[in-house]
Amino acid sequence: MNGKKLIIIRHAETQNSKDRRYQSPDSAILPVSRRRVENTKRKLLDLGASEIFVSELNRSAQTAELFDLPTKRTELLNEFREPSSLFDKQITASSSYIFDVIEKYDSNWGYAREDGESLKELIDRTFAFRVEVENSDKELIVCVGHGFYMRIFALLTIIGREEVISRMLSSALNMKMEKLNYASFILKEGRWTIETWNGSIEAVSS
Repeated sequence: MNGKKLIIIRHAETQNSKDRRYQSPDSAILPVSRRRVENTKRKLLDLGASEIFVSELNRSAQTAELFDLPTKRTELLNEFREPSSLFDKQITASSSYIFDVIEKYDSNWGYAREDGESLKELIDRTFAFRVEVENSDKELIVCVGHGFYMRIFALLTIIGREEVISRMLSSALNMKMEKLNYASFILKEGRWTIETWNGSIEAVSS
């Protein structure tokens, strides 16, 4: 293997993600999504996966369980936390919490509302997990995480923390993503690059 590889898999679909509603930490994956994980499971085993990092949220943990590999939970992989008052409500552009914090990011990168998370907190968590990966003695690290988190990780792979501006965050939010998708990253000679994005696990080289 050329360099250390990190694969992030988006959790299987939930009813709330299907209906475009805000999700609570307890959101469960749909039975039909479980069947779609089987092919991914075979590919991960072929790549030599031996452990899966997983966020603390239920939909991520339920997806990881389907791979029949030891799991390690970490809050560093959690999805961007929206205010609990929004749980189960419809997501619209005009009421989007993410759009709200992005709009204010350039002037106040620590802005948050109610018990929601700030983008600074999310970016700090993402960098902290990247450091954990860099310090790991494993050559292949597999994670089950979340869509917006994957976008932010990709963004921070290209640029540094200090260069992030609201326009970049908006672009990351609008990246085309399909359900239960994948992204893989390579760490080689201290430098991160994106290997595959928005493709299938078959595209991830061994």
